[in-house]
Amino acid sequence: MTSTPPGKKPAMPVFSVIVGAGSGERFGGKVPKAFVRFSNGEELIHATVRRMALSPLVMQQVVVVPAGYEKKVRSWPDAAALRIADVVAGGEHRSASVMNGLVAVERLAPPGEAVVLIHDAARPCITPALIKRVAEGTMEKGNATPTVPLADTVKKAESSLLLETLDRESLAAVQTPQGFVLSEHLRLLKLHPGPHLDDTIPWSMEGKAVFRVEGERWNVKITFPEDLRAAEALMAMMEKKEKS
Repeated sequence: MTSTPPGKKPAMPVFSVIVGAGSGERFGGKVPKAFVRFSNGEELIHATVRRMALSPLVMQQVVVVPAGYEKKVRSWPDAAALRIADVVAGGEHRSASVMNGLVAVERLAPPGEAVVLIHDAARPCITPALIKRVAEGTMEKGNATPTVPLADTVKKAESSLLLETLDRESLAAVQTPQGFVLSEHLRLLKLHPGPHLDDTIPWSMEGKAVFRVEGERWNVKITFPEDLRAAEALMAMMEKKEKS
């Protein structure tokens, strides 16, 4: 048995919760957004789970899907290779879906503290480098959220009017995966069940510090149909580079 070097905390096991239970109203389509397909036939949620599994840090994955889609994911031929440990139905809103995923992770996690990475199924261009930054940031500070600077000028708007210009230097765009120590995040989400647009909100509501790490501009979120084609081209370029 190896011992932990003096002054260094032992590494925590890392789990992912891939959240794909929404209807995707803005996207449209005949199936939930997480199950739309790229031109090669791969479903969006499968691509995201597959990309998360590229990180050797991720021990097991929990996938959250719309009720009725659990069997579909469990039957993926590569489910075991992707380290999918459980597939659960989502709740009435995103925060409830996250809670269902966290409860599943709690059942799977060994005794002691664990890191959970909560990631949108709509962000398939995740990289092992980003996963590593978020996981290590969480182990060090208890939570970690990737952000990127805003490139555009940002103004407050009201109807057809543009109001004052906001200082973009003090603003950041939030991405996922957001990392948390499992036990504390569960406690805080039970206190503040939401719904929340962002998983750090229960921490802020309790006055706890929220930390950020460097995000990646190619970690794009698919919201509209045209985003799917753009993400597909970006992912193909990334995977070609990874293989070279």
